[in-house]
Amino acid sequence: MKKLSKRYLAILAVLLCCCMIFAACGGAQTSDSSAGTSVNASSAGSGVIRLGLVVGDFSNPFFSTLSAGAEAAAAASGVEITILGSKTLEENVKVVEDMIQTGVDAICFSPFDAKGNIPVVEKANAAGIPVFTVDSYVDGGDVIAYIGTDNKLGGALAGEWMAEAMGGEGTLAIIEGGAGSSTNVDRCEGFRSVIDQYPGIKVVASVPADWARDKGLKVMSDIIAGHPDLKAVMAMNDEMAIGAMEALKAAGASANVILCGYNGADEAIKYAYEGTMSATIVQFPEEMGKLYVENAIRVIEGLGTPADHLKPQVMAMDSVFIKKIINAIQKG
Repeated sequence: MKKLSKRYLAILAVLLCCCMIFAACGGAQTSDSSAGTSVNASSAGSGVIRLGLVVGDFSNPFFSTLSAGAEAAAAASGVEITILGSKTLEENVKVVEDMIQTGVDAICFSPFDAKGNIPVVEKANAAGIPVFTVDSYVDGGDVIAYIGTDNKLGGALAGEWMAEAMGGEGTLAIIEGGAGSSTNVDRCEGFRSVIDQYPGIKVVASVPADWARDKGLKVMSDIIAGHPDLKAVMAMNDEMAIGAMEALKAAGASANVILCGYNGADEAIKYAYEGTMSATIVQFPEEMGKLYVENAIRVIEGLGTPADHLKPQVMAMDSVFIKKIINAIQKG
């Protein structure tokens, strides 16, 4: 199988963005670095707006892409942005607290826990700093807006795609993300809202792997051992899906098991093209970073308050569709 080059991945990304714009025009749906690594989009200066962004682990392509989108938007707008990563709830909270101490004009962060991150939001509120959340939300405090895919919708799209791919019957395993994450809860709820309508589909396992590739591999290995007749796997992000893919390969089962991820990472799209993954639910993290910068500037300059949920588009992309796009590019 011909490998998918970076050039084709770049072109595919553009086409996906075009698909997003087309869908929006037709009626939009109503979305290893650690703390201490920073990115500045412009040099500090008197009167320059200073933004803070705290994401998860930069080794996750979703967060590195989101950060790049925010950095580019900040550079284009002439504002300063500091972007830091975090790997645990404790680290996430500490980095946000440190940014509050520096007196940024607005802060956006990706919460690790819907309840566990409430106190740090309240600290930012007390300091008078506007707060945005991205990819996951919190259950308390005053947040200007949550920026993220409608994950219930994305989960439902995954459920519809999976039910069709399975022909409405067979055994299915779900690899969940972080147990306390609102993102995981919403994706799973959306997915099960569709899958549970099919009496012929039996969910034999629903196990968290904390969004990590290595844990996805381990969880998948354990599931295979207990369910050798497994027909399909839904992983709630691409990192876990790729780990599951490696476990399925090691067990000699990759050709027989339907595997869907979530995020639309370049690597997942490549594997779908090559046939080692079946599909991924595509979201647009670079747009999330851009939305934060643009709306934070508006709030700081008193130009208005955004909607409380800013939702980039989400869509299902399977191997058949990806191959059609790439084949059309190659023929052209």
